[in-house]
Parts: sequence; C-alpha cells; structure tokens
Amino acid sequence: MKRVIGLGVCAAVAVLSLPVPVVFAQQVGTAAAVNPAAQARGSGAARTIVIGQSIAHRERIQTTASGSVQLLFLDKTSMTIGPNSDLAIDEYVYDPQANTGKLAATLSKGVMRFVGGQISHGGNAQITTPNAVVGVRGGVGIFNPNSVYIGYGEGTVTSGAQTVTLGAGEFTQTLGGGTPPTNPTSPPPGFIQALLTALQSQPGQGGGARATAGQINQARTNASGTPAGNIATNVQNAVPTNPNAGNQNAASSFNQTIQTTANQTRAEQIAQEIPNNNNGGNNGGSPVEPQYLQGWGGGLVRSFNQSGPIGALRAAFGAGVVETDAQGNTVAVYAAAPIANGSYTSYNYPQPDEFTGGAYQFGPKTGTVQVNPLTGLQANVLLPTTTPDGQQVAVVNGQVVNQFNGGFVEVRPGTALAQAASQAVGTQFCQCDYTKWGLWTAETTRTSNGTPIRDNAEMFWVAGRLPGSASDVPTTGSATYTGHAIANIANNGQSYVAAGQFQNTVNFATRVGNVTVNGLDSTNYAGQVNLSIADPRYFVGSLSGVNNTSRTMELYGSFFQGRTSPVGEMGGGLTISGYNYTGGGVFLGKMQ
Repeated sequence: MKRVIGLGVCAAVAVLSLPVPVVFAQQVGTAAAVNPAAQARGSGAARTIVIGQSIAHRERIQTTASGSVQLLFLDKTSMTIGPNSDLAIDEYVYDPQANTGKLAATLSKGVMRFVGGQISHGGNAQITTPNAVVGVRGGVGIFNPNSVYIGYGEGTVTSGAQTVTLGAGEFTQTLGGGTPPTNPTSPPPGFIQALLTALQSQPGQGGGARATAGQINQARTNASGTPAGNIATNVQNAVPTNPNAGNQNAASSFNQTIQTTANQTRAEQIAQEIPNNNNGGNNGGSPVEPQYLQGWGGGLVRSFNQSGPIGALRAAFGAGVVETDAQGNTVAVYAAAPIANGSYTSYNYPQPDEFTGGAYQFGPKTGTVQVNPLTGLQANVLLPTTTPDGQQVAVVNGQVVNQFNGGFVEVRPGTALAQAASQAVGTQFCQCDYTKWGLWTAETTRTSNGTPIRDNAEMFWVAGRLPGSASDVPTTGSATYTGHAIANIANNGQSYVAAGQFQNTVNFATRVGNVTVNGLDSTNYAGQVNLSIADPRYFVGSLSGVNNTSRTMELYGSFFQGRTSPVGEMGGGLTISGYNYTGGGVFLGKMQ
C-alpha cells in the first residue's frame, strides 16, 4: 500500500489484541533472593519468606526497613521489592506453551524494579500504584508511588484520566490528587542511582543463603535462559568492508567496530541498560550500558543548483552505527551513496556537481519537530552534530558542508506518531524486541566552483546488535522471520512512502533465504538472499516483481541478536528499480 505523505513519515509496530488460552497456576513464582525481614500474606497467617520458597497467586509481599526480596515468576518476569514496600499480586495467569498470559500487581508503597518476562512481551503486564496505572511492554522499569522510570522497552502511565508513553530512558512524575503524569523526560540527577542503591543488598546481607554452584547456575538459567547467563563477553566484531560483494547495485560499505560488554546475567544487563533515550545528556550518574549498533539504510537523494535539480531523484544505499555512551548520550553516524538505476540514463554518468556520496553525524543534542502532514504529532530527534566552535562535520562529495539541517528520528512502538504513521501506510510493522529503526533527513549546502549546491537525503534506517561471531549463525535447521519493508519511492515524478510485509525463511544448512515482500506499492516481490561465505552474519540478494515484472528489489543486511537467540532478528537496506520508478528503504524481521 502507498500513501502520498512526504518523505518525513515514519512507521511503527501495530499491536494486535487477540484472545489467548490461559492456564491458571497456584504457584506463580519463587523467592530468588531475600533479605530479612520480608513477609508474605495470603488467605492464611503471615509467613516469613525464605529463599527458594514459592509465591502464590493473590499473595501480598511486605518488607521492613531492612527487608528486600526478589521474585522470579514462571514466565521469567522478575520483581525486586525494596525496603518498606508493600506489593500485592492481584492476578497472574500464564500458558507456558503459548507464552501468553496476564500479570497485575499493586505497589501500595515503597519501590520496585520490574524486569519483564514473556507476559510483558504482549503488553499484558500492569502495575498499579497509589497515583497511577503503569503498563509495561517487553521492558524494564523502576516504580514508586510518585514516579515511573522505564529503562528499557515501553511503558504507559495513566493518572488523572490522561496517559503518557515512556520510551527507554524516560521518566514521569505521578503526584496524585487527580493530576495527570508529567511530560516524559530524563530522570533528575541521582534519581536512578538512589533507587538502585535502595534495591541492592546492604552490607552484611547475602540474599538469604550462601548459594551453591548449582543454585547459581539455576538462578542464571531462570534470568537469562542459559547457565552462563551472559549475552556477550567482551567481543569485538568487525563488519566486513563490503558484505555486498558481487552486488553491482550496492555501494561500498563501511568498516565499523561493533562492541558489546559482558554482564552477570541477561536480566541485570537489561535492567541497567538505557538505550537511545533521545534526550541527550547524562542521567545523573545512573548506570548505562554503552551500545554500538550496526546500521543499514536506504532512501532517496537529489542535488540542486541555482537553476533547479541536477540529474534525477535517485535511490541510495546506506550504512552506519548508532552509539549510546555510558552517560546516556546517543550519536548516530550514517552514510549514503546512490546506486545505478537503468531507468534513469542520466544517472549512469553523473552530471557535474551531482551528489555521489555523503557522511552525516547526529547527536547528542536533541530537539522536537512536528512531522507533517500528520498535523500535530511531535517527535524527538537527534540534531546534526557540530564542533565545539559551531562548525559542521557532515561531508558531501568529499567536502565539508557549509550548512546542515535535518534530524535523526527513532520510531518507538506505541507512540501516537508511530501508530498514526502505521495507519497512514496501511501496514503492520515488525514487533521486534531489540532492533531499532526510523528515518533520518539531511539538507546540506556546499560550494562548487563558486556555485552553491544543495543536497537532500531522505533515508530510512535500521540498527541492531550484531551476533557475537560468525559461529553464532546455526549450520543446521531453518527459521522464518516476519516483519515489514518500508521505502521512499519516486514514481514518474511523484514521491511518497510505501510499505509491505516482509518474510524470510532461512535454511541455515544451505545458507539460503527465500524472501517475499508483499504489497509494497501494490507490488509483490519474491527471490533469494545468500549468506556470505566469509561471514554468514551478512547476506545479500535480489527479488523480482511477481505481479509487476518491470520492478526488481536488491536486499543487503545482517542478522541481529534477539531476545532468545543470537540470530533472533534481522534487518537491512533495500533499493528498488523499475521503469521510471526507483526507491530505497529498509526491512526488518523477527524470528517466529
């Protein structure tokens, strides 16, 4: 489906609400760590919680000034309840075969850290405080009666008949008395550190028991799905100089180093991570996991001089990196290079001063823009980077630009902007856990032989955590990935955004993926991608139009880490060619 809405439109995850079977369970979780004094109250008398003890449905957990407890639930949700806290488990149902269910709890006082398990992936986890109702989707949050902080994933906060949506690294105050939550922002200095300190064991406390090796392995398995408990261990991964070797329509890629850092367990890694908060600045010393995400992109580029356009509107290939440092500052570095397109013969031999390549940097400074023509919808953007003395750092055609206007937008599931854009292009988008995507735009000016030249780039981007090594890609079996593809299209003088459904069934033994993209601008595509022999984390291939044989699509991308597999997600760039028709964009998918 297509929509003539301008190149600034983004898209987002569409959440489906479907009836699911549930299985009621009397024992809903286990006390994984206890520091005296913590009690549980159900229908009978109060009991003191000890490590390893079961926690029942509709039970109430209370701690004293020296007490704390960590609960591990059947779906791998964990709750850490701090001192002087009161938590009631109102509802818990879970079907382990379907990985679906519902969790509802009430925090009457105190502080709690929530690390979402399988139930929260479907948005069915809800925490009620005296001043608000908080919904958590696939994430990590820290809650007390007067504030909500989301460190990872998404959260909705409702009070005073109004709701705000929090993304990763965002904070809101809930002051009660019928007042609405405050606008999402970065937490105040020292806020997160103070809460984490309250949730940690104090000197002389050991969680209720001296753990054996077997207990440690079991706890790690409960939290991370593996006895090792690590997502990565100080691995440096170099992106091949050209993962698209042999693809004549792909420009050269870029050497980037993708780094991940070890953590004790998957749950602890997620809880301390604040990825791409898009607010810039540090978060008062709060612990933030640095991130280095491999990125791909695709879109349209064009140049102008004083007389008008130089050459045709052309599809471009993109690649880059999205980085968040230990202070929560996010910087994105992306580059774009036009591809050859047989339908525009003027491009095959670029005209003088025509755009041949650019490199751009955004962040850490941020701003807010209105995305038109979706009137009234705001988006946070990373602004173009400048040197301390205000000089530009973007480069076009090997020359530092004179001016650089634009921004880098991350599409966040559940936001009003994302849902409106999804409806605008008429496509359900990938419900990815870790992979990020959005768009970036750049309008730059340069001087060539005394003549001012303006270059425009409108690009979609996707970025994720590259698997730790080539050996993480399986050598047997198969997997199907589903998601979406979205592109900027130039069609016989008209430009717009189009999107469609993406599917890739990968045979890991033969190193081949069978790909379909259906409904992108009323065209269905089918073809294959081949995993790189040198490094199977990368793949490249071509698709042909099924119902419009004049159109072809080139794909270039990589596997990304998912929640349950080192190759659980994928993403990449795409370019499209046809008669008086071209386009560029991205695709992303999640293992089913």
